[in-house]
Amino acid sequence: MACTAEAVIQTALSYVGVKENPNGSNITPFTLEYFDGNLPANPAASAPWCVIFGWYCFKHTNASDIFYDGKKVGSCAYVLRWATANKLTVNKEQARRGDILLFDWNKTS
Repeated sequence: MACTAEAVIQTALSYVGVKENPNGSNITPFTLEYFDGNLPANPAASAPWCVIFGWYCFKHTNASDIFYDGKKVGSCAYVLRWATANKLTVNKEQARRGDILLFDWNKTS
């Protein structure tokens, strides 16, 4: 698959409906691959899978190099720091299809 935003989006869309099993556990195919099948003792507390899902989608679209320099990442804050340092952030008026959206639920940045 080509290394384009649309290809990553299509990969992500192919997983619509995938859920944690059991509910609330953060155990998904994405976290299992991220941790090479060796989940932390408490994945519900230590492995939120929102960014891990992004990492997984880029990896499975052969686009790892354009997301967090191809490294594993499990923290929205780390992604934001990386994107800011690499001048990859935009405001909501500049956003377009394919951009990664990060929410600051705690309003810390």
